[in-house]
Amino acid sequence: MFEQLFASLPEGLAAAPPGAALGALLEQVDPRAVSPHDTVVLTAAWRRQLSHHEARFALVAREAALADPDRPGGRREGYGEFCTDELRVVLAESRTRVSKLLGQAETAIAAIPELWAAWDAGQIDTDRVRICVTWTASLSAGHARRVIVRVLPEAPRLTLSGLIERIQQLATAIDPQWAARLYDNARRQRRVRARRTEWACQVVCVS
Repeated sequence: MFEQLFASLPEGLAAAPPGAALGALLEQVDPRAVSPHDTVVLTAAWRRQLSHHEARFALVAREAALADPDRPGGRREGYGEFCTDELRVVLAESRTRVSKLLGQAETAIAAIPELWAAWDAGQIDTDRVRICVTWTASLSAGHARRVIVRVLPEAPRLTLSGLIERIQQLATAIDPQWAARLYDNARRQRRVRARRTEWACQVVCVS
C-alpha cells in the first residue's frame, strides 16, 4: 500500500501572530506538499498575514495622503483637496477607489483605533473592516465606536451577512433613527445610468 509523505509545517506556525516572523515561516512552506489537514492551518495563517499587510497598507496610504513637506513634521492635519491625486497615479486607481481606501483608513486608524488593532493583528480581515466602517457611517462618531468595539470580539466568527445583521441590531438599539437615515443616504447616493446594446437600451440603477 502506497503511503503518501507530506511536508511538515514549521513549528509554531499555527499560533504565530502576523508579521515578519510569520512571513518567514510561511515562505518556507510549499502548500502543494503539505497534508490535507495542514492546508487548512496554512490557509488560516496566510489569512492572518494578509490582513496584517492590508492594515499596514491602509496605514501607509493614509500617511501618504497626509504628507506635506511644507508643514511641521511633514504632515497636514487632515486630508487636503488633492490628497488622492498622487496615490491615484502610484496605485493606478480611480478617485473613488482611493477615496474609499482613505476613508476606511481614517475611520479604522484615527477614529476607532481598536478596529485597526484587530485588523493589524489578523483577527479580522479587510472585508469585515469595510463592513464595520460602511454600516456605521450614518451613526455619530461616538455611537459608531460603541457599536464596533462591541461587535469586534464576535466579528471573526460571523459571516459577512451575519456581521451586518449584528451591526444593525446594535446600531438600532443605540440609535432607533439609524435605519431611516441609512435608507435616506442610500437613496441620495443612487444614480441612473443608461447603456445601449445591440438589442435594447438598458437603464441600470447603480448604488
